Amino acid sequence: MMKTKTTLIGILLLLSVATFVWRQYGPPEKPHRAPDIKLIWNSYGPSTAETIQGKIINLEYVKNLKGLSFGLRMLLQTDEKKLSVILGPKAYVTKQAITLNKGDKLEVVCSSVVVENQTVILAAEIHKGNQTLKLRDRNGFPLWTGSSQRSKQEQ
Repeated sequence: MMKTKTTLIGILLLLSVATFVWRQYGPPEKPHRAPDIKLIWNSYGPSTAETIQGKIINLEYVKNLKGLSFGLRMLLQTDEKKLSVILGPKAYVTKQAITLNKGDKLEVVCSSVVVENQTVILAAEIHKGNQTLKLRDRNGFPLWTGSSQRSKQEQ
């Protein structure tokens, strides 16, 4: 009988705390769903391309829903604000001759596009000193897919 009372008091106490937290902070937020990566890779808009200058604050690998690393993104500090810029697949970017590090000053040719109602900044070229990392051809096709070769044949 005493054990049942203690268990009941414990459950009531737990429910009281849970109710307090729910009222204080609201329901838990739904996890943020990133746009489909294939849509992102193919959404670059050459007509909206611009050149920005900034300093790398952070480099990070972007993971898909299965937890596998598939892309490289950098946080770039410009004179006005911080921007998250998607570079391309990890396997492609890390095999290039140019090395990007936190603190590097860069000039980035990029396009800001909306994919599934989210604004995404996609890099086409990165200039670090006299080195250039090319990620897309002049039509905006990703160089890692072979699409650039198709676009040349179609012209």
